Amino acid sequence: MNALNTVNPPKNEPIYKYLKGSKERERLYQEYDKMWNTEHKIPLIIGGKEIFTETTQRIVCPHDHKHNLGTYCMAGEKEINMAIEAAMQAKQKWESLDWFERVSVFLKAAELISTKYRYILNASTMIGQSKNIFQAEIDATCELADFFRFNMKSFNQDSTLRDEIKLVDSYIYILNVRFSGKIKFFKKVDESILDVKVPSMILQPVVENSVNYGIRDIEYEGKICLEVDRVPNAIRITIYDNGAGMEQATIDRILSQGIKNGNMDREVSLTKDSNGIGLGNVINRLKLYYETDDIFHIHSDGHNKGTTVTMLIPKEDDLHV
Repeated sequence: MNALNTVNPPKNEPIYKYLKGSKERERLYQEYDKMWNTEHKIPLIIGGKEIFTETTQRIVCPHDHKHNLGTYCMAGEKEINMAIEAAMQAKQKWESLDWFERVSVFLKAAELISTKYRYILNASTMIGQSKNIFQAEIDATCELADFFRFNMKSFNQDSTLRDEIKLVDSYIYILNVRFSGKIKFFKKVDESILDVKVPSMILQPVVENSVNYGIRDIEYEGKICLEVDRVPNAIRITIYDNGAGMEQATIDRILSQGIKNGNMDREVSLTKDSNGIGLGNVINRLKLYYETDDIFHIHSDGHNKGTTVTMLIPKEDDLHV
């Protein structure tokens, strides 16, 4: 079937005010009271199935350790291997979807977050992270729904540096909600070039790689920095971290993924917890878009010495503006 698929322009998720006496406040506190007064037994979810194990831990909330919310199941070697196998199967199914089917999954998730599961998500965030009603509304619902929608806005279209940086900001914000502010992110941007057009999804996957393979498991404070500036004949985008570093063999492996007859090689998976758009994908789309190989560079001095990724967007006269 031939079809022209498009994605409607996204809008920011409205923030509910939860005024006293309002229906939304009443619905949220109904869900809150239900959660608070129910002892839950939370299973592992592997391949879409609930798995209950004998090894469990008690669930408490940060502001009242004496109150018992229930228990959660812990994984052993058996369950870990089951999860790995399920993830590999899911990866194959995901890779078989075309871009519009992938977009539809994220847009549906955003819809469910902002409607059916809004009060469940907010109530669990208030209890599980001791956030107030407005913090939960913004952090758990609005930011996450916005991230999914704006992420998908230009999945198969041009974007701008401004929108790409906003996407990175949203990604870091969500991670810091999840990991209690442990991601130290800095940026230095020449604002005069923010409206330059670029391919979509070229920055967030690189930052994601810095998080997952750079700073996540190091024993010292990890930092990620994004810089955008002008150099002769190009706009330079630099993303660097002070994390685990990369071996040269890994760098060569990433950069060697090529384009044959206008089509990209199937990408070797190099990241975990990924959105499905890895470094090889970014590199090849940049090469196709700008018709040059001298556009994406990776450097690392070795173990625990960080990694620097540099993208050189061609001079403005040659840009897609």
